[in-house]
Amino acid sequence: MEISGGVLGWSECQFWNASPQYFYASLDGWMEKNGVKKNDLTPEIYQDFKQEYAAELSLTDDDLARIRASKP
Repeated sequence: MEISGGVLGWSECQFWNASPQYFYASLDGWMEKNGVKKNDLTPEIYQDFKQEYAAELSLTDDDLARIRASKP
């Protein structure tokens, strides 16, 4: 959520309503627009990211549907 809000400027609702694929496509677009090369993401940084966001990245479609249904 830090990336979606702090970097992409999304609201919490936009984050929770986005699919993981849309989130990553949006992040890729932001990186391209701002001249960030994908090669700048080192394996170490990627592993740290995966560990930090493991719970969110492992959500299934059913999990996401339950989360969305519980949001006002």
